[in-house]
Amino acid sequence: QKIAEIISVAIRNQTNYTTLRAREYIDAHYKEPLTLTVVSDKLNISPYYLSHIFKDEFGVNVIEYLNHTRIRNAKHLLSKSGLAVKDIALKTGFSDPNYFCRIFKKLTGLTPSAYRSLNQ
Repeated sequence: QKIAEIISVAIRNQTNYTTLRAREYIDAHYKEPLTLTVVSDKLNISPYYLSHIFKDEFGVNVIEYLNHTRIRNAKHLLSKSGLAVKDIALKTGFSDPNYFCRIFKKLTGLTPSAYRSLNQ
């Protein structure tokens, strides 16, 4: 009983550490072309395992977290800079400005231009 409890706590601590490292990596590298595979390779774990523990820990999958991180930074640039929407998309890691606009609207309910108008 006691050994099983110790093992369970150890596994949980390892899971927390792994998801924390994944989140820190995404936060530091969100401007780069990231995928689940890229992040899992950096942590030397399988994409399936990372996907599973990340969703359990944070309630969103790795790509959803990445998109939220990128949009959070895009919102800052939209309200604090005069950069074109296309340039902000590229600066925040989106290779396709149209995809950026779709994700931005999905997550905020506004287009990037409308967000800028309301927050300048």
